[in-house]
Amino acid sequence: ILAAQEGHEVSLVDKNHKIEILKAMQGDECFYGFGDKTGSLNKRGCEYEMWNTNNPAPQMENVKSLYKSVPFFITLREDCVFGLFFDNHYKTYFDMGKENASYYYIGADDGNLDYYMFFGENMSQVLEGYCSLTGTHELPPLWALGYHQSRWSYESESRMRETAARLRMLGIPCDALYLDIDFMERFKVFTWDREKFPQPEKMIADLKKQGFKTVAILDPAVKKEEGYPVYEEGAENGYFLKDKNGEIYYNKVWAGVSAYPDFSKKSVRDWWGDREGEMLDQGLEGILMDMNEPSTFDGLMPLDVVFDNDGSPTSHKEMHNLYGNLMGKAVREGWSRASTKRPFIVTRACFAGMQKYSMSWTGDNHSIWVMLRESVAQICSMGLSGMGFTGADVGGYGSDCSGELLARWTQLGAFYPYFRNHSSRPTRHQEPWRFGDETLRICREYIRLRYRLIPYYYDLFWQMAQTGLPVV
Repeated sequence: ILAAQEGHEVSLVDKNHKIEILKAMQGDECFYGFGDKTGSLNKRGCEYEMWNTNNPAPQMENVKSLYKSVPFFITLREDCVFGLFFDNHYKTYFDMGKENASYYYIGADDGNLDYYMFFGENMSQVLEGYCSLTGTHELPPLWALGYHQSRWSYESESRMRETAARLRMLGIPCDALYLDIDFMERFKVFTWDREKFPQPEKMIADLKKQGFKTVAILDPAVKKEEGYPVYEEGAENGYFLKDKNGEIYYNKVWAGVSAYPDFSKKSVRDWWGDREGEMLDQGLEGILMDMNEPSTFDGLMPLDVVFDNDGSPTSHKEMHNLYGNLMGKAVREGWSRASTKRPFIVTRACFAGMQKYSMSWTGDNHSIWVMLRESVAQICSMGLSGMGFTGADVGGYGSDCSGELLARWTQLGAFYPYFRNHSSRPTRHQEPWRFGDETLRICREYIRLRYRLIPYYYDLFWQMAQTGLPVV
């Protein structure tokens, strides 16, 4: 209590949970996996919680929850190796010898005591066993392995065209440009701001002629607004999550007061996927799912919010960690109906098995050196958890980047499976040309190196699609 009064973060989590597992440690264990978690690659001595969380603060080693929850880990000992997948999507807890070096602890707030064990002669066999249960990535389109340039936000058609022209003029290879939330009309999903983007189809087609694919962000929340077709369709057909009294549940996100699609209902997934198909018909070639933890700006979503669960109603308490997966399922199935092209779908939030539907990135990191270091273990841990098509925002998303940090991060990012430079609106622009000739030269050299490696990487991605073994 005294430490908390001074402002220190103090864990007050009750370690008495409905489900509890205790397992003795022999003393030589190393633990790997757990998905998108910070800290060293070996998670022995660490403590984590599985509860998808939008945390824009710098993601240091002491952070217990991030955007993804993958309750799977591999135990490596001198004489054996095995994996454990705790198949429980309620909030779960892992203490890997932090409290006591003689055992590790797994807990859950609710649900069942279900877990799978995977055995093999080595870590590769264990991971293949896990992926045979939860799925593997699809082979992505070849362009997805190239360099991607993004920012929140290239907020107009002229800015998009200007960025594309500068990349080509400076000889920087690049395959994809991103539209963040400002391309929408007042942040309303499935709309265009026709003042900033008067001819989006023509812009996308022109960029394609220059060799750029256009990727657009897609958030789940739907603005509450009369006359807005997406909201009116959802409200009329019962497509939104409801509170315990049976009324539509509202919270605030970018667009203001908004409703949340109930992706646990097949009719909602079909509706959402068909809407997404209209985006693809306009020429977009990639979808980035953001804010799908789900994020809320006006307090946390209550645990008693009701999900249809395809006719077996349940609560947000049970479905929270699955929300990203269910949205991903809707988007992936919608893609299949709208296009014969290989999908390029990115997610921020997910649970185990999301690799069947999309790839991912590590979320809102910061332009600080420790985040560059953290990204290596994060991406390796994701790969050891079945999600091998992953990257971190090169240069950092929040805070202000420097020329040296961008150069070093580009040198590292050239070897990420997903290679994207991305930064936030309140921060300094960090395209490769923003820091002078020397930084530009270094970034261009390593981006070009990435393109020389793509044939090799493509083979690795094909192998990952067959076995689940990660690129990194």
